[in-house]
Amino acid sequence: MTTMRCLFAALIVLIGCDQSLPATGKDALPVAQTHFVNGFWFEAGRFIERDMYAGSGVFTEPPASGSSLHVVDLNGAYVVPPFAEAHHHMVLCEPGRIEQFIEAGIFYAQILNARVTQKSCEEEMHSDFGAPEIANAYAGLTASDAHPSQIGEYFLSPEAIDGEWVHYIDSLSDLEEKWPAIEAMDGDILKIFLSYSEDFEFLQGNTDVSSWYKGLNPALVPAVVEKAHSSGLRVSAHVMSAQDFHVAVSAGVDQIAHMPGFAPGPSLTMAFDNPWLLSLLDDAARYQISREDAESAAQSGIDVVTTLSGMDEILADPDGFARQLNGSEAPSIAAAETAQRFISVWQAAARHNMEVLKDSGVTILIGSDRGEFNSIDEYLFLIDQGLMTASDALYSLSVATPKAIFPDRRIGELTPGAEASFVALNGNPLIDMSAIRSLDIMYKKGQRIE
Repeated sequence: MTTMRCLFAALIVLIGCDQSLPATGKDALPVAQTHFVNGFWFEAGRFIERDMYAGSGVFTEPPASGSSLHVVDLNGAYVVPPFAEAHHHMVLCEPGRIEQFIEAGIFYAQILNARVTQKSCEEEMHSDFGAPEIANAYAGLTASDAHPSQIGEYFLSPEAIDGEWVHYIDSLSDLEEKWPAIEAMDGDILKIFLSYSEDFEFLQGNTDVSSWYKGLNPALVPAVVEKAHSSGLRVSAHVMSAQDFHVAVSAGVDQIAHMPGFAPGPSLTMAFDNPWLLSLLDDAARYQISREDAESAAQSGIDVVTTLSGMDEILADPDGFARQLNGSEAPSIAAAETAQRFISVWQAAARHNMEVLKDSGVTILIGSDRGEFNSIDEYLFLIDQGLMTASDALYSLSVATPKAIFPDRRIGELTPGAEASFVALNGNPLIDMSAIRSLDIMYKKGQRIE
């Protein structure tokens, strides 16, 4: 399960036309007035040919006749708002990843857990005009010996994890005592970690099950969310199961950071010899969101991040996965059956959840949670697997996800008054999904990014 392991291992490491407007420095400024011609602009799920205007960093109405304009010919390109990544870690403060994101047209990224001391490098590296803008969740809330504390052990001493990588919250008194430090992080969003809430009592203190599968006491979540909201903090919840989703939605979180069932059974550690972890594959219903919870999420405006593409290699080579489980080139019948069982549970959960969320009107955000990949890979995977239509996926990638990451800004839209930011593609992604990688021109706040 190479890709799935890389996904989590990555967390351990600490992202043709007018050529006259270079803009890569911190002090790049927009030109006075620009007239974009010969472009097809994304609107209401389709591309419409029209002219657009920008000035002072925002899109504008057509200027008065006779105004002096700088004309940019888009040469028939397909124009969409810049892309966003709703769940990542590795792009933060990593020059190589930063370049990768911008080259992919990803202008906005949400980091859903980071070390508190990374704030300084974030301010330095992501304030550059040519870097993706970051919304950050620092040091999320989890239980002692629960996910993601085990990741912190790779780069911190055990006593340094609490307060730097996570905050251990095992009681209401812990919440009260540590809240000043949590507020002082001044994050853009607060991450909380739920994991198999339905088995919290069984998992608490159970040394046979890895910390990867443990999370907060679900009874504490309503108080956490209430406290966060009273401090003006939005809350994003890590979930594994449908019950985690229920707990988070019932408590009123703002965002679900994973699709339940994104990593079913023993997939986080490949411990297929653990009876409890293996039993998680007995029934896909453990991961399937109820219609009631989906409708409640929609009514409350709770967004859900996908994070499903970590399965790409397994789905592409199920026999190879079976060989990996068996540890031999000739997998046993039992290994082949387990591999198929695993894939079937994932598929049943993913298809059900995407369908019930769409039917209920829940906003889907595209995020990969894959260190070496990004939301473009997630976008292509979702379309390829038939989990989203090309139109829905493009809307999520370029409209819904940017707006969710920075809800107070006019981004993710190509209308007068919105930030004049866009990427222009050489092909129509609604017809050819690979056109999403055919970037030609990029503008940020009215200024071209070279």
